[in-house]
Amino acid sequence: MEQKVLSIIIVNWNTKDLSIACLRSIYKSTQHLLGSMEVIVVDNGSTDGSVEAIQDNYPGVEVIRLKENIGFTRATNIGLRMCNGEFVLLLNSDTVVEEGAIESMVEFMRKNAECGLLNPLFLNPDGTIQFAGGKQRSLLSITLTLFTGWDTDIYTSLRSNAPIKIKKPYGAALMVRSELLETVGFLDEQFWYGEEDDYGLRAINAGYDIYMLPSAKIVHHGNASGKKNIGVVLANQFLSKVKYYKKHHSIFKMQLLKTIILFNLNLRIFIRKLQLMLTPSNTVYLKEKLDAYREVIQILIKGF
Repeated sequence: MEQKVLSIIIVNWNTKDLSIACLRSIYKSTQHLLGSMEVIVVDNGSTDGSVEAIQDNYPGVEVIRLKENIGFTRATNIGLRMCNGEFVLLLNSDTVVEEGAIESMVEFMRKNAECGLLNPLFLNPDGTIQFAGGKQRSLLSITLTLFTGWDTDIYTSLRSNAPIKIKKPYGAALMVRSELLETVGFLDEQFWYGEEDDYGLRAINAGYDIYMLPSAKIVHHGNASGKKNIGVVLANQFLSKVKYYKKHHSIFKMQLLKTIILFNLNLRIFIRKLQLMLTPSNTVYLKEKLDAYREVIQILIKGF
């Protein structure tokens, strides 16, 4: 089989309208690649008519229909095993590709053999910058984010329009060189969240660079599937941090992080209980959060 220039993999779970809008933007903005790219949608057991809508509107898209939601990482790996591109774009269903973005990313990858992973410039729906690169998370920065919500590891401004070498990629639109996949393998399926942090470090350890290309712009709505399953998302946001430190750092640092997270979770439970008393109208949402926090505490105490 002749190798394609580009494979695009989209994981969908009950985001029919967003997925259709995403596909529309892909085909509208990549005219020069249409004959040399493939689009694969892995559907995680959607019940909102996503599969039928995609097949009706975009019959050229290969849809892999799963019986249940197995998570983003496992579903992405299924797509990776099926694809045939020189470059692979992992693309969230809640993104909109701006004109020429994907083509300029392919061109950059071709000209820069040391680049294993490439991000576009991510924009919010209002046009402001959402993500312009990042650095690997330290214990201090994780602690700061947990207790203040201030994420010091993410850049949300640009100093120039030149490509920027970064340490932390963002998974909402991530272009991967096929040689990197052959070298370091697929995504680590123990991560249901934050899998790009792990993959970015593995790429760097294998001798590749990670870049963000400001001239390539993609709008990202953010956490569209996660909003439908807030408990699972919250639990995995905490657990992924510990799993990352367990895999890449010392036992001491991992245990220290667990202690910090346990303290933070107990503080959050106290605050959410107060909110339940003061705002009974948000009972369902707040109880979902409380259940997620308690689940993480039990898992961290038992160990994994």
